[in-house]
Amino acid sequence: MSPFLLSIGNILALAWASIAFISFIQLFRQRRPPLPPGPTLIPLIGNLLIVPQKRLHLKYTEWAKTYGDVFRLKVMNNTIIVINTPTLVHKLFDLKSVSSSNRPKSIIAGMIAPNNVHMATGRYANDTWKSSRKAAAYALSPESVKTRSAYQYAEATQLMNDLLHSPELWFDHLRRYTLSFSLGIIYGQRGPTLQSPDIADFMNVHPRYVEALEIGTLPPVDLFPFLALVPKRWAKWKQTVEDIRHL
Repeated sequence: MSPFLLSIGNILALAWASIAFISFIQLFRQRRPPLPPGPTLIPLIGNLLIVPQKRLHLKYTEWAKTYGDVFRLKVMNNTIIVINTPTLVHKLFDLKSVSSSNRPKSIIAGMIAPNNVHMATGRYANDTWKSSRKAAAYALSPESVKTRSAYQYAEATQLMNDLLHSPELWFDHLRRYTLSFSLGIIYGQRGPTLQSPDIADFMNVHPRYVEALEIGTLPPVDLFPFLALVPKRWAKWKQTVEDIRHL
């Protein structure tokens, strides 16, 4: 067979393969629901290089002015939909909570608080999580809170007194007020001072827990799950996670 005919055959085969591949990609994209607009994507990594590690809310506000109240980000193979309007947040996560209560798996959160024991980071997966959410939703609903207005006024009075005597600790006093009110109406036990055991434990554990979940604090295990397989002696972040878990 002529080398020329052979090369033509190879070219035609490559052309047909390319057409088939492009058609498959287009068909796959057509089957996916349309996504909101967002920053320009870079092949393979998406928006990985432009997502800030700190003060995400400021960048989200900036992007919302360009792309609207709902926009799309893509980090590697993960798609993120950012919502910047409280009305839509209420519709999606309150009125339609049954279909929107789940969340992507977080390896770090799962290592710190396994088996969905932490309601804020646990996945919509078991009866314990459902029961906890149902109880909290009822106790913190507007109708339920109205019946506890006297309790709220008492906590507010305590807050004003704390701010008067130690204004430099204003942020800690606000956190004590919020936590004590929630503890009181859910568990029937308040935290009257910053030295109260429940309040002190929260002040110690919560900042470290939140910091561990922030982008850039620990290796991106959720993006590269194989990092979770690295032995602890070569992965110091695992010791950090273990320390937080046992606080």
